[in-house]
Amino acid sequence: MGRSRIVWVIGVVLVFFSSCRTKEKVSTVAILPRLTGKEIIRNLEDTDFDFASVFFKRVVINIEDDNQNLSFKANVFLIKDSSVVVSILPAMGIELYRVLLEPGGFKVLDRLNKEVTLSGYETLNSRFLVQLDFDLIQNILTNRLFNYPAESDKAIHNYDVGVDHSSYLLSSVNHRKLQRIYNHGTHELVLHQISIDPGIFRINGNKISDIGAGLNVNIDYSGFEEYGNKKAVFPQKIAVTGSKNDKSFKVSIKFGEVDFDGDSRISFKVPDKYETVYR
Repeated sequence: MGRSRIVWVIGVVLVFFSSCRTKEKVSTVAILPRLTGKEIIRNLEDTDFDFASVFFKRVVINIEDDNQNLSFKANVFLIKDSSVVVSILPAMGIELYRVLLEPGGFKVLDRLNKEVTLSGYETLNSRFLVQLDFDLIQNILTNRLFNYPAESDKAIHNYDVGVDHSSYLLSSVNHRKLQRIYNHGTHELVLHQISIDPGIFRINGNKISDIGAGLNVNIDYSGFEEYGNKKAVFPQKIAVTGSKNDKSFKVSIKFGEVDFDGDSRISFKVPDKYETVYR
């Protein structure tokens, strides 16, 4: 194993098992009670809330990668396990694009060029570096548990349990296995760690690291507040950062308002005269 690879693996160990970052919390717990993975997940389920739809209003989205930096406003309407519609609004408030995400792929209405583009999620993977699909996008937006990669044989309730200074940690790989991989020079491994607030039992963040692909992604949540009649504790902001070899990206999503099971919604209909483009 070369020196750069050794340094990289050591960095993974430090990031995943020795994180000391201070994060904004709704509550703090001085000493974390010892809990099993099943108990942690049960607490997450107890504080969770059911919904049929959610409307994210006055959303501010910033996307930055090696080629460009975009900032725009949007409204986002999600129907659970079915669809996500995004209405993208520039500074003047006139919609330029409307995006429909579904389990089988996504469509983009281009109002300016009168086109509708049809594509699969693989076209997003090269830009955002991770294996995106509808379920992953939905779970990130709604602050819910997921395992990565989706086809992983290891269920979340079998993740290894740990703690840092302020959170419970569920990790797909424990210390011993990571050490064996380091000693034997095996590069094919995906690490996934979930950070959980011990006071409100909501997800603080996810870390994904694919050693073989040189991939590192952090998904962080902040600004938790109660919303609506459901008293749903939900983050105001999602920050996603990622790097893969010589590529990198950053995405920040800030919600102006979050409305669960309300009357507002966004539809998606393709005008008859729009040209269809496949990508």
